[in-house]
Amino acid sequence: MKRSVCFLLVIVLLSLTLPVFAENPPASSPNDGTPDFDRSVFESSELYSYDKFKKSWTVQARYDKKYSNADVVVWVLLFNSYIEKGWGPELRVQYFDKKNDCYDKVTAFRALVGETLFTFELDESTNRGYAFGGSVFRDLLNSLDNASEVAFQLDHTDKFGDSWTLTIDPVAPEDLREIIEIASMLEASHTWENCEYYYSNDFDFNATKE
Repeated sequence: MKRSVCFLLVIVLLSLTLPVFAENPPASSPNDGTPDFDRSVFESSELYSYDKFKKSWTVQARYDKKYSNADVVVWVLLFNSYIEKGWGPELRVQYFDKKNDCYDKVTAFRALVGETLFTFELDESTNRGYAFGGSVFRDLLNSLDNASEVAFQLDHTDKFGDSWTLTIDPVAPEDLREIIEIASMLEASHTWENCEYYYSNDFDFNATKE
């Protein structure tokens, strides 16, 4: 009799707990189907560098635009620490004021690829504005290959507190060679799939595509 009662209690408990697991499945495990990050994809590229002493690596691609009064650089960066922390690739934009020999604070970056506008608000806490990438940055990078027209625009504030907007139009396709190369490697290496903040980065840096 006691065994029958215990058996019935087990059945009741299982019937109560199974729906809970169905509605709230366990957190994904390392074997949830997400492909592993593959650093070897970068190792044959000139954009990749490895520091034997620090045992660290980086991949850097850049676009440069030089003016008589300023130098502008747009970077796409990936460090080993970014992968370890799940941050994803970084967009970094620099405006160097030659006349005043200092960096302006870059507050926003926009890219017009064909008819599609990509917009990012940048963190200007350093002398180079930056944003960590998510779905919008990924789409931007992948749209550059074979794009018919590309233009860049950035907002920057000088040392006197005055705000300016610089438009680079057109952006020469040959000057985007490095960025197009890193875009392809980010896909092949499964970098994006291993970005923990893939969607929250879009929100944090107000990244939009329209």
